[in-house]
Amino acid sequence: MSTMQGGAGIRAISQRKSGKAWGASGIPLVILGLLSACSPGPPSGPPSAPTSEAGVPSQADIAQARAFREEFGLRSDEAWIVAVAGRDDTGEGVRHFAVPLTPDETAELLARGRNASQVEPVVDAYGKEHPAVWAGLFVDQANGGNVVALFVGDATVHEAALRRMLHPDAELEVRSATWPLVELEALQERITRDRDWFPTIDATWRGTGVLIADNKVQVSISSANPDAAAEIMRHFDAAGRITVQSDGLGPWTGGRGDVVIVASGSGGLPVAGLDCVLIPDIPTAYESGDMAWVTNSAGICRISNVGATTYTIRLVDRSSEAARTRGEARIEVLANDTTTVRIAVDP
Repeated sequence: MSTMQGGAGIRAISQRKSGKAWGASGIPLVILGLLSACSPGPPSGPPSAPTSEAGVPSQADIAQARAFREEFGLRSDEAWIVAVAGRDDTGEGVRHFAVPLTPDETAELLARGRNASQVEPVVDAYGKEHPAVWAGLFVDQANGGNVVALFVGDATVHEAALRRMLHPDAELEVRSATWPLVELEALQERITRDRDWFPTIDATWRGTGVLIADNKVQVSISSANPDAAAEIMRHFDAAGRITVQSDGLGPWTGGRGDVVIVASGSGGLPVAGLDCVLIPDIPTAYESGDMAWVTNSAGICRISNVGATTYTIRLVDRSSEAARTRGEARIEVLANDTTTVRIAVDP
């Protein structure tokens, strides 16, 4: 029912997947669903590094907190983030959102979730009864968390009907749109089915999703072709209905090598069950896709056929509710060679 919101908040569509639904400001629907149920998990994105010292957030912690706060329209300057991290009453925020929040901030976000959980089903059911004009809904987290419903044509008629169905205190905004959701979803499916066409314009298809807030379909590609967006518009005859997100790089054409990661704990003993996360300096050098590499009983991950460039490697512990980085290293992968790195794992 909801997809991604445009602007700076857009996150890249999952590699090699066609998502039906994306949340406001690029939050996947699963995160929005958790928020609506008032029991959300950690925000998406790379796991945070450990704090640099007790009570003092690391730069990675600050960056994660800032991204989350900007996503949800909360105060996000560094001084405030550091001040909140030093408080002793942020436990509820961390438990619900994996980010230190004041009690007032936590209460606000949970209230948004309660409003969304009550309003969304009513609005969604009504919209599906009017498919010719229904353009979807999303939660505008950056602007207070209102549920926003979109209809083609005169939206005031539908707003009046919805108000009669909802509690007077329900937070709902109704806006006009250009394209009905059924038309955008049909276009999304057509693009996904034709993904093998993209190499003909020197582009690699990464994913397709409906941007509810923008009332468009977003196509995510990797390509160095400056005319790729125009070629896509022309091929699918969808001017005004498509937005193209490109990394400007194109597929990896350099050499490749293998990586062996050895996780060592106290006394050099192997540490099993840690996620091995590779972050290349050149994004197209390595794409994990749906693969998740985990250290085996010998504490080893072996990842083959990655681009020969420099990487940040993180060992991430996901055994508890909040993921934690327990080791990190920088390496350079050489072409036609195996690069081995031993990483000391924090307790």
